[in-house]
Amino acid sequence: MIYANENIYEGLWHQAKRNGYGVLTKRNGDHFEGHWVNDLREGQGSYFYHDKNKLFVGEWVNDQPKNGVYTEVEDENAERRPENPHFSDHYILPALNELKLVDPASVLERAMERTKQERAHFRVQHIPIEKMFTPEEYENLRLAFENVSMGEAYVDLDSLRTLFAKMMDEDRQPTDEQLEELL
Repeated sequence: MIYANENIYEGLWHQAKRNGYGVLTKRNGDHFEGHWVNDLREGQGSYFYHDKNKLFVGEWVNDQPKNGVYTEVEDENAERRPENPHFSDHYILPALNELKLVDPASVLERAMERTKQERAHFRVQHIPIEKMFTPEEYENLRLAFENVSMGEAYVDLDSLRTLFAKMMDEDRQPTDEQLEELL
């Protein structure tokens, strides 16, 4: 879709709105690649800021970056603007103590997981089920529910573990506590 302002969107649509995975390339060179819900950025996505040569990768909530990593892109061919100081006076800031996180990757991982959990209810309501899962995951779910509804199977902790093991990588699988909540 090419918009009147010359922005270009390539991706999935649902009910005439951007929904699912898509790429938005803006006229100014900015670029978003990730997930959309009801025409808003939602979930995993990355945004390249052309003028700043910076990239944000992380979780988006209601069209805003929520948590992730913001870095400068290393590109020798990138257009460089001259660096102009924002302040021209010669005031020198006093020395500040340096602060460091002991385990920044863990802090970011927990923050992103918390955002996913907080937004899960919203995302489930607005993302069509066939877009939330791969065709194989969707078929596994359909068969599992069909078997349970016909009384041929029952759902217990072991059957849930088996189902999620078929559907997801090991690092994405829910904990036993999370599975217990489902029962």
